[in-house]
Amino acid sequence: PNHRPSRRISSFDKKTRDCCKVNGEVVSKQIWRLAQSDVLSADQGLDIPASEDDDGQPLKSSPFELLTAQTFQAFALLPEAERPEVLLIEVGLGGRLDATNVFGRDQVLASVICPIDRDHEAFLGSELTGIAREKAGIVKDSGLCIIADQRLEDVGAVDQLALGPVENESKQLGARAAGILDAVRNVCIARGARLVKTYIPWKLLTLPPTRQERWGAAV
Repeated sequence: PNHRPSRRISSFDKKTRDCCKVNGEVVSKQIWRLAQSDVLSADQGLDIPASEDDDGQPLKSSPFELLTAQTFQAFALLPEAERPEVLLIEVGLGGRLDATNVFGRDQVLASVICPIDRDHEAFLGSELTGIAREKAGIVKDSGLCIIADQRLEDVGAVDQLALGPVENESKQLGARAAGILDAVRNVCIARGARLVKTYIPWKLLTLPPTRQERWGAAV
């Protein structure tokens, strides 16, 4: 059956509202403003009564947390017939502690880990394996994790029969990619999640179609 897809992407768009789309269309200004009002009111503690667990004080959320909450609230405010059925959510920073990582395991179809490099080192550190573990924080218990090819340069086919132990993967993929893969795999094992590994180098995606076809024929 057809589903209404939506996407929430990081705030690198020219307009913040552009990060909230359903079926390729940006949500209306009216919905976006209503969502913003709801989120700011909650963040300032205006409609949160004090309780045993919450004193009703302002949350003082970061701009990214506010934008993320506003996006999700905008989806919720849409008429039911227009509300998205499938969300494509891009993590902002890391994964484990990111504002987007609020979904339960029954709500996540798959967690996708793209090629990993050093980024936000002040928060995530500079070790690629440590960054990989933070990224893998989005993987749910008994869930599905799909990890992209972590090779930077090699665009050759991979002999998957030779994969398995880390030592074998290092020979096939290089120590860098194998280390990242092993870090993610360990998180998946701990959470009882399935891991699907892909071996299509990210640089291949920028090649002309004819060269992509030749690579596929070689595989």
